[in-house]
Amino acid sequence: MEKRRTEATRKQVAHAALEAALTNSDVWRSEALRAGLEEVGRETADRDTLCAMVVRAGVRDGVDVDTEVEDTTLVQVAAGQGLAKTVRALVAAGASVDRVDDLGRTALYMAAEAGHAEVLRALLESQAEVDHETNEGYAALYVASKKGHIEAIQTLLEAGAEVDNADDFEHTALHVAAQEGHVEAIQALVEAEAEVDHETVEGTAALYFAAQNGHVQALRALLEAGAAVDHVDN
Repeated sequence: MEKRRTEATRKQVAHAALEAALTNSDVWRSEALRAGLEEVGRETADRDTLCAMVVRAGVRDGVDVDTEVEDTTLVQVAAGQGLAKTVRALVAAGASVDRVDDLGRTALYMAAEAGHAEVLRALLESQAEVDHETNEGYAALYVASKKGHIEAIQTLLEAGAEVDNADDFEHTALHVAAQEGHVEAIQALVEAEAEVDHETVEGTAALYFAAQNGHVQALRALLEAGAAVDHVDN
């Protein structure tokens, strides 16, 4: 009985440490963390390394790696924070890479939105679905292009992301890159053979969005790529 109580307590401590590691920016000062790292025997100021250590210690103590923190999985939390070692440790322990939150976002989407290319690589190596769409039809390439995260864009394209994947209103990654004036993103998408004159449901092409928002360099990049200057929307 005492042994079972001890094992249950260790599991609770490890679980608390894992949640603390992923949600507390000053995690290495946490009492729960220090308890959870007791077996490891050392601490580190490298948060990613530390979190990965906590994951491994937690797994040994029976923590469910697919547990959720405020309706978000641990992999999603780690991915959004750029903790590549932690993501790898969670996946190695059996965590699902393609689980979604209430908005239909996966860990890959969250990493793409934040521009964490190394996390993207870790997830893609673990067979994450590169073109998964959120509830509104947004894929990882779309949000990376909207944010202008060029390394993330290149990583996703190299992994085979569909360059002309569109949301529910037929906006593509090129549309949102043009809208935000992200020239490098436009060039990367064009090089990947994005359809330069792809139309939204309203008949609007990327060139219009660049012009509407006064992004001169984006306009030049699109025109150099052969965008139709006389395109007329609906």
